[in-house]
Amino acid sequence: MKIRNKLITYFLIVLIVPTTVLSFVLLRNSQINLENEITSNLEITASNRKNQIEQFFRNNTDIVKVIAGRSVLKTEFAKYAGNPNEEQRNVVSGLLDDTLVSLPSIKELSLLDTSGIIVASSDRKIIGKDLNKEKYFIEKRIKAESYFSDEKGVLSLYGIAPVSVGGKVIGFVRSLVSTNVLEEIVKDKTGLGKTGEVSFAIQGTDGNPRFVFKGTSESQVLFNSDLTISLREAIDGKEKIINPGIDYRGVKVIAVTKHIENVPGGLVTEIDQSEANAPLVNVLIADMAVSLFGLLLAVLIALFLANDFSGPIKELSDITQKISKDNLIVPFPKEMLESQDEIGALSVNFKMMIDNLSHVYRDMEEKVAHRTEDIEERNKKLEESEASLKTALAETERINKLMVGRELKMSEMKKQIEELEAKIKMS
Repeated sequence: MKIRNKLITYFLIVLIVPTTVLSFVLLRNSQINLENEITSNLEITASNRKNQIEQFFRNNTDIVKVIAGRSVLKTEFAKYAGNPNEEQRNVVSGLLDDTLVSLPSIKELSLLDTSGIIVASSDRKIIGKDLNKEKYFIEKRIKAESYFSDEKGVLSLYGIAPVSVGGKVIGFVRSLVSTNVLEEIVKDKTGLGKTGEVSFAIQGTDGNPRFVFKGTSESQVLFNSDLTISLREAIDGKEKIINPGIDYRGVKVIAVTKHIENVPGGLVTEIDQSEANAPLVNVLIADMAVSLFGLLLAVLIALFLANDFSGPIKELSDITQKISKDNLIVPFPKEMLESQDEIGALSVNFKMMIDNLSHVYRDMEEKVAHRTEDIEERNKKLEESEASLKTALAETERINKLMVGRELKMSEMKKQIEELEAKIKMS
């Protein structure tokens, strides 16, 4: 192989191999940083949704506990339990009607006896309904909680709390709860991009997750998908990060699962891998463009330097031929003695390549910084939303306490009237 071709080959190898390795390393680091950023964002979003959902269930449980603890309701219910009659049933149902007016998040209020039969309700049509087959009564739970009930294929959310008089449970208060707030929490796409979504599920009767809210109909669920299996584990209390995984649509996603203690249930926050890797595609395109430009530049420089190096060697070969012919007086060209210009040209070209690579790196840093700033802004919005929700819940609790106070005052006034009437009769 001629020296000129060897110089071109060696120069291209020396230039292209490190550039390719460096490009691969930078691209791989960008991919790792991007994946960490995405999973961190999903983890934050999933944790916020988990906290909001658990707070929602706690609030509903607290509301039904407050109702079950109202003295006037306990008094009238105790009268009915001691002497069941239609007149006293109407009194108790009327109290439930009055309570329901001040609770927009409650659709229905009922009182159940200890066997699980509805004896009074704001919905008179369900009075007499036997609920002793529900899990709450089968397991003989005596505590306030929230639970889902499957009624003819439709999930309904209930809150239930025991009613105690003198330390003895005489029945239960059950509320049918609106799930509008829960749906808003689950379907909020803040921080999830175009393809991101949150799904919330509970344990189904067949052992598979029963979706309460998600972005598709249940008939499309793939029960052997990675996310459905992980969601089943989340319901059992095992949380994890899936990267990548196959969701119920059969699409590759990055996801985070969370356990919801109150129900219990499971939460999965996901985003399509294609959308998550979109910034990486842009980085790859830029890297390929720079690499192609660098390759073209390398070829041109290799040709120039190869000719520059091989020219003096050829001249030296001619000189040696002349000397071999006894021509000892041969002038050496000045360029053969001064090689500094060639080395300087090589250094300039290497600097050009480094500047190009530095430009790509700075561009990637700017993108990462912009993405980080965007995530912080979204987190701030989520925190503001959570603060607004807490304020609203606090206001609801204040109103409930006010209503309880009014009920107590009404009960005392009624007792005073009864005592006055008794005095009048005696007189």
